[in-house]
Amino acid sequence: MTMEKMQLKKRTLALILAGCMTTSAAASVGGMVLYSKFGSSGSSGNTGNYTLTAAKTTLSTDSIVKKAKNSVVSITVESQSSGPFVSAGSTSSSAGSGVIISSDGYILTCEHVVDGATRITVTLNNKKEYQATLVGTDSSNDLAVIKIRAAGLTAATYGDSSKLEVGDTAVAIGNPLGQLSNTATTGIISALDRKLTIGNQKLTLLQTDAAVNPGNSGGGLFDASGNLIGIVESKSTGSDVEGLGFAVPIRTAAASAKKIIQAAR
Repeated sequence: MTMEKMQLKKRTLALILAGCMTTSAAASVGGMVLYSKFGSSGSSGNTGNYTLTAAKTTLSTDSIVKKAKNSVVSITVESQSSGPFVSAGSTSSSAGSGVIISSDGYILTCEHVVDGATRITVTLNNKKEYQATLVGTDSSNDLAVIKIRAAGLTAATYGDSSKLEVGDTAVAIGNPLGQLSNTATTGIISALDRKLTIGNQKLTLLQTDAAVNPGNSGGGLFDASGNLIGIVESKSTGSDVEGLGFAVPIRTAAASAKKIIQAAR
């Protein structure tokens, strides 16, 4: 059933942010940690300019995953818990995903993944862990850039989301359920320029039928050449439909990341 038919019948779709795998933890907060402007985080790298590359070759699914997997990271966030029944000093933890966009440690993710965090931990595909700082956010597109102190990382190659057509290959790689890092699911681009309201923001998104689960948010959507074409945003579920995945187009996300990084310098 298409989205348009469901809208005509006024069926309700519940938009569930895919990064919201939140659990309470009774650890005490060691202090208000972590967010600084990038100035204290190391060298800047070549993120001021970027190139969008349309898919030119069609790789097998395993080749797409091999090319892209080292660019996708798992993100664990700790934040201060609040509420009438929460003890003082309690923290909560949540999980999401991110995509490395420069070899010196800039990572693109969704703003809601890191919102309110007091501590951000990034785990690479090789299982190395780093503490991250928040570079900046773009609330209008639910995007954020974080930074780790590292060098020689595998940055994703930007694809060109403006060249996509319905039916094109789409591979989502992320950290579903907050504990299955670098899980890949395959599908197609099922709609372009899908306009949805998530939270208080109106977003223009890619739609895919590649399986997207809690924890995938902030991860990468890749094309048939293994190029990054979107940042996974949310999952829509309803009683009459299977989950539909959405992603911020990389043309939007890359421009946003450039502005965030330049503003922080």
